[in-house]
Amino acid sequence: MVIQKQFSRFFHNAFLAVITSLVSMTCGGRQADCLSSKLGQSEVDVSAINETTIHCIAESTTVLISGRGFIVGSGVLVSGSDINMFSHHFEQELEITPDKAYILTSGHVVGIAPGKLEEPYKVVTPDSKTYKIDYLEDIYKARYLDIAIIEFDSKKAYPSVVLGAKPQVEETVYVAGWKDCKEEKIFEFNKGQIQKMKEVFKESSVNLLDSPKDSINLKYSKIDYAEGYRLQYSNYTIRGMSGGPVFNVSGDLIAIHGKPGKYKSYQYNNCPSLNEEQSENWGILINTLKNN
Repeated sequence: MVIQKQFSRFFHNAFLAVITSLVSMTCGGRQADCLSSKLGQSEVDVSAINETTIHCIAESTTVLISGRGFIVGSGVLVSGSDINMFSHHFEQELEITPDKAYILTSGHVVGIAPGKLEEPYKVVTPDSKTYKIDYLEDIYKARYLDIAIIEFDSKKAYPSVVLGAKPQVEETVYVAGWKDCKEEKIFEFNKGQIQKMKEVFKESSVNLLDSPKDSINLKYSKIDYAEGYRLQYSNYTIRGMSGGPVFNVSGDLIAIHGKPGKYKSYQYNNCPSLNEEQSENWGILINTLKNN
């Protein structure tokens, strides 16, 4: 269960003012499109939202998660008030306070506790600040879905995404995340289309032996369905992008990316551009988190 403390309207407005200033720096002064016309607003002129704006929203809300000596995944900043919608998925009690920020990510991204000699989990926010995460105190995992919430202490008010409605097949979507490159951190943002939405489980009929040796279609299992992976899209993803956001054309968060649909050997040392060999991936719908 999530307990939410009451926030005054004055405090909320002050938060938005600080966020506007932050995103102005992050997005090169495009906050009129990226924040003022989108983030934190319940009614938006969708015609004013374009791919550049959505890219800006993604850059302003997507975080890099590292731990145990390497990049483990990505995440997206979500408001404390929106965390309430997901409370029934978690056994731990999470208290929402104004001095903390909240990240939604894949459960498997933070699924292994760091060893005594390993580096702790850390998040790198869009303003390049690093925050250490206490594995026992700051990470909350869902009972069944492959979803986790990370909280961290922050005096700065970070922008958070707007949660979107359930999408439709063939809709355009955008995926963002941090590629696990050896030499540098590379932010990935690309456009794709929704391919499938599974309402009921039907086991994949793909035979792994029928696939080319360097490109394998990964079998969709009952476990994947139970963990919430019911949205498939053509966007390109690679290791490190698990836990990253999936946006619709309005810039709303509609899913959390977390499962590859194909496996292909990839040159992580130089991280070349992604292509269709890294497509047909899976995410967990925000609608699933809110309703199931």
